[in-house]
Amino acid sequence: MNLITSSGRRNRIVTFPNFITLSSLALLLPTHLALRQEKWLAAGCLLLAIFFSDAVDGFLARRLKQETDFGAVADSVRDFLVKLYFWSWLFTRVKSIWTITGILLIGLIETAIALVNLNTAWRCRAVQLTSPMGKLRGFLHFRICIPLYLWGINLIDISLPYQAGYFLYLLAVSLFTFFVYYEQRKELVSQIAA
Repeated sequence: MNLITSSGRRNRIVTFPNFITLSSLALLLPTHLALRQEKWLAAGCLLLAIFFSDAVDGFLARRLKQETDFGAVADSVRDFLVKLYFWSWLFTRVKSIWTITGILLIGLIETAIALVNLNTAWRCRAVQLTSPMGKLRGFLHFRICIPLYLWGINLIDISLPYQAGYFLYLLAVSLFTFFVYYEQRKELVSQIAA
């Protein structure tokens, strides 16, 4: 488990990893415009840049020893907003009640994960909760979002059983990750209280 408190961190806002985090958040507006204008290639490239920056900013913060309280909170907020936007956009593109239900359930669990992460980053001054399951979840979401995006723009067709499989898979991974993060947060709060 990788729980790092603020004792060894700088409280600066201007760092290279924070710049990456905020830049990827700023990419949501051009992504939205590209999706509305049905410029699928541009929107896909922007989404890939946003997802890639999510993987890179935390890694660079730890590698460059530029972890900040602001960065931990900004990363949690950015993750939540990007996922909210992506799932909302996909929600408007589907017709199946099962797919809509899957998106809503995943959205609720991902919101709970974002709140646990944000609360931990803000209240405990800890870097986002990390675990092998959390890293796997991020990788799986990225990997699954590519075919879902292609399906959302009608470039590929995903049959209803496969849609159900995708969403059940993401739902199980998200739910398991929520419980892992919640337990890590409880452990961190008890360490701080002691």
